[in-house]
Amino acid sequence: MYFVIYNCNFQTRFMNKKMHFTIVLLLCFGCLSVVAQKQVYKAKLQYDMGQYSLAKEGIQDYLADFPADMEAHLLLAKCHYALGKWNDCINRVEKIIHLTNIPADVHELYGKVLKQVGRFEEAKKHFEIFALQNREKGSLHIKSAEFAMEAMARESKYDIISLPYNSSTSDFGLTFYQNVPVFSSFRTDILMDEMQKTSNAYNGVQKSFFYSNKKHHFIKGLNNKLDGIGPLSFSSNGEYCAMIESYMTVDCNIRCEKNNGVLYLAKISKTGDITENHAFVHNEAGSSIHSAHIAYDGKALYFSSDRPGGFGGFDLYVSYKKNNFWSLPENLGPEINTSGNELTPYYNNGELLFASDLLPGFGGYDIFQSKVENGNWSLVKNMEYGINSIGDDYFPVFNSKGEMFITSNRLGGKGEHDIYKAIKVVNDEEPLLSAVEVDLIPPAVSLESLEDKHAKNPQSNTKTVALKSNEAVKTNSVFVLPEFDRKEIGMPAAEFSLDGARRIAMGNIAPTGEVFFIQLASVTHLEPNISKFSPLVRYGNIYKMNVNKFIKIRLGYFTDRKDADETLRNIKKKGFPDAFITKESLVYSNMELLMSKLEEDHTVMPEESKGNSKKDQVKIYGEGGKYKVRLASYEDPIWFDINKVKDLGRIEQWTKGSWTIFILAGFKDLEEAKEAEIQAINRGFKTAEVVIDTGGILERLVRN
Repeated sequence: MYFVIYNCNFQTRFMNKKMHFTIVLLLCFGCLSVVAQKQVYKAKLQYDMGQYSLAKEGIQDYLADFPADMEAHLLLAKCHYALGKWNDCINRVEKIIHLTNIPADVHELYGKVLKQVGRFEEAKKHFEIFALQNREKGSLHIKSAEFAMEAMARESKYDIISLPYNSSTSDFGLTFYQNVPVFSSFRTDILMDEMQKTSNAYNGVQKSFFYSNKKHHFIKGLNNKLDGIGPLSFSSNGEYCAMIESYMTVDCNIRCEKNNGVLYLAKISKTGDITENHAFVHNEAGSSIHSAHIAYDGKALYFSSDRPGGFGGFDLYVSYKKNNFWSLPENLGPEINTSGNELTPYYNNGELLFASDLLPGFGGYDIFQSKVENGNWSLVKNMEYGINSIGDDYFPVFNSKGEMFITSNRLGGKGEHDIYKAIKVVNDEEPLLSAVEVDLIPPAVSLESLEDKHAKNPQSNTKTVALKSNEAVKTNSVFVLPEFDRKEIGMPAAEFSLDGARRIAMGNIAPTGEVFFIQLASVTHLEPNISKFSPLVRYGNIYKMNVNKFIKIRLGYFTDRKDADETLRNIKKKGFPDAFITKESLVYSNMELLMSKLEEDHTVMPEESKGNSKKDQVKIYGEGGKYKVRLASYEDPIWFDINKVKDLGRIEQWTKGSWTIFILAGFKDLEEAKEAEIQAINRGFKTAEVVIDTGGILERLVRN
């Protein structure tokens, strides 16, 4: 009997312990579930606030423990899309796109990101599925994909030229103050003074700059604030400024609309100082102003905002200044705004340009045009391929000459976003070479791991904004930047390969501003026989330039239009009647030097010099081999100080991608080159070394 009682007690205690253990396990799982739910909620909140990187990190941690959560995968894909990580977004969506009962939003997101990488047919199929749930928005997406397929088949109407002040980060929102460029950027190579450092400690947000050939100023907000300033807009009379203050971040970047932007308005004094900076009276708590344009000499304000009552995410509005008061903002209506996002308005002479991510276009954001006709907005038109791309294109602006500029994150840029100039293509004036005249140009140059991050510190002072109207940009001289951060401008040689480098200048440094070329020919997918142009080398260097789908053969460059005009007259007399002048900013990565009369390795006799006692010596790039000294490589060539070494030899400028390599040449033998190498090292180029130029290919010297 006692045994039975003892056994019953033992079973009871065992069952109680088992129950307690089960309860503890349930509590632990419950706690984990609560923690996980909080993690997801926090990530969703961060996404809604535009903090996409933080949301991405949080949801990735959550998915490590709960990989089957479809909604979490979708949220992570949305974060990748907002950050412009197209391939990551595609990979994430493809993990859930095959599941049953997935939300229609998955098909919309998949279609949008496929469109961003040029897969229009696939994008259309997913938009059609999305349209079954959202007919209005889905039909706009379908029209956009169809438009892209049709328009991409047409030739580009514009050549797009990257501007020289682009950096390896993001540069955007170009505008003009008295014809002087002003833009916003995430670049960190411009140092601040001690006072500026104290009040602007965070380097991870955008700042705005006044850019000239002599000075480089920060634009300041209230209380000398530099962080988070930009983009900006100046009235045509130079008296007023519209300034966005927000906290965009490098990883989020400018396509992230939820930037909590606040609009400030300021007056500009006759001396160029920003004064009377105050908040726009119609800023609204809980909403954001992304971008603004001030028009009619400061009497009208066009801006993009996600305030309640609009048609979609961000809509375009206008407010008018009457009796020193700004009127209630008016929505520009369904002719302009969609259920998507409309950003970066620019209004001039009855014409409105803006960016939209839902109107029929090529990629994410495209630039569109509408005009005021009889008091109404005309049918919106896409600015077509060239100005627009499969990437994001926005911030249209014109200078006083009527030249158009945009901001884009298209492929081939120097940074995440770059500023470009749009030049209308005039194909009917371009002479085409026949297939009979086609021959191979000497091979592209390659260079093995050459880099130097040592550079001279240009002597200049950093000044907080003083926008002087008399400081016009002169494109024929090299501007001077203020003190720079050495850690931001170079890369160790071991980390950088320069295969495919090309020579672009000899004897001097290629300018950073706009120059004139004389176009001799244009071909597609073929490389011309350059010997036919050898008689013209006496007038300037011959370059091959890649512009969209064309290879342009050009002579130049000229900083003075009169010199270009005179040279053009001589060239036409030499049997090139179809040659014409072009004007553009140099893009080093798109050009290659083909012929120059400075080269000594290979000479040809121009036809017109036959029989003369004095013969013109013409060199063809790529022939011969010489010992040279590689000095340094820079992402921004403005940091190179030619005065330190110009007495040591002939300066050559080479390019590879966004990097510029400076070379010393003109040595008769290896001993002379080694002597120059030692002197270059003593003058601050600590990693200078002798290289061999063999037929246009630079190779490192093998030392025993």
